[in-house]
Amino acid sequence: MKDYLQTSNVFGKKANTALSAVFALYLLANSFNILFDGALTWSLYGFTVLLLVFVPPVVLLEPKALVPFEILALLAVPFTIKGMELGFVASNTLNYITAASIALLVVTELDTFTSFKTTPAFAVPLVSVTTVAVSGIWAVARWLSDIYLQTSLIVSEHALMWEFASALLAGIIAGFAFNIYFKRRDRRLKNEAF
Repeated sequence: MKDYLQTSNVFGKKANTALSAVFALYLLANSFNILFDGALTWSLYGFTVLLLVFVPPVVLLEPKALVPFEILALLAVPFTIKGMELGFVASNTLNYITAASIALLVVTELDTFTSFKTTPAFAVPLVSVTTVAVSGIWAVARWLSDIYLQTSLIVSEHALMWEFASALLAGIIAGFAFNIYFKRRDRRLKNEAF
């Protein structure tokens, strides 16, 4: 078993795998719930997240090569709020949180399961830019939906630019969270080495 499978800062390999699987199943069920409620774009967002979660186990042929459950718990928050349809949280806010969480997921997978390594200090700009990139993909998807499916998901260019600014802010906050997470992980791994 590879050392990279010890990814959680809280639990060991087996507990991380079990908790990650539970959160992945929760995201799957919630994505179907959102789909049945008629929110096609959000359900596609959820299924895309699940696809990203299961890339490492499939590519590495190792079922326990799952991301830290903490990342999946963070990803579950906006999908839970969306699934419960809580009116006090704006949908755009959920978009930013989800975009930042997906950026964290991608960067964590790259850092944990590939030869790509990032320093904690570089995490902030990397996650910030990745968050804006994810938001850009989301904006293009909504734009295509507006053109070809006759929806009206993009209200105005002005509002879209504010969305990108908000996504950048969410990305910076997520980048600092990533920085703290990996500093703690690196300290833990150094202590275990001695």
